[in-house]
Amino acid sequence: MKILEHSQEQLYTIVEMDDGTVVLEIVLPAPAAAFALYEMRIPFTPEELARYREEGRSFLRWFIAKVQDAPADYRR
Repeated sequence: MKILEHSQEQLYTIVEMDDGTVVLEIVLPAPAAAFALYEMRIPFTPEELARYREEGRSFLRWFIAKVQDAPADYRR
């Protein structure tokens, strides 16, 4: 396992697993909960991984915003 990127401010980590899978680990507020948080682990699809490698942080900003707006869409 290798950490590729980490942001304590935005509460995410990008991890490359031993099998080559790249995963976004992100902490999000629980739906309808005032102070609860939960963590999601979202493996990148091949297309997302290609965009991450090509666009870097620009892609991450876009992708994280999409996950934060609709986390249920990214349960994999």
